[in-house]
Amino acid sequence: MSTRFRPPDQIIQPYDFGEDASKRTCLWLKDLPPLKPTKRIPPRYVCPSCKGEFREADGFKVGKNPRCPSCPQPSKLLPRWSNQTSSGQNKLPPSERRAIDRSKTYLGIAKAMAEAWG
Repeated sequence: MSTRFRPPDQIIQPYDFGEDASKRTCLWLKDLPPLKPTKRIPPRYVCPSCKGEFREADGFKVGKNPRCPSCPQPSKLLPRWSNQTSSGQNKLPPSERRAIDRSKTYLGIAKAMAEAWG
């Protein structure tokens, strides 16, 4: 849409609205204020070298450039959410319902929209 219509006014992520998921969502806001994040869900961090996973909830400290504490030459950790594989791919396999399942609006985003604009 951004090439045929105009660029989006706001791009949001479900993890900024209390959902353990990553799915870039573009919003075209006409006479509406931008949504304000409600509750950020931290990702798990995955090491591409050793395939280790680390979470803030388990006491893992996240800095500006998180590095794997398990690797001899610490590699950069990558953030991932529950709907992503360790490589960053979407977990949904090919199916007839895949497009429908991927197009859903997360409840946290819907609640924020209702509170801000409803």
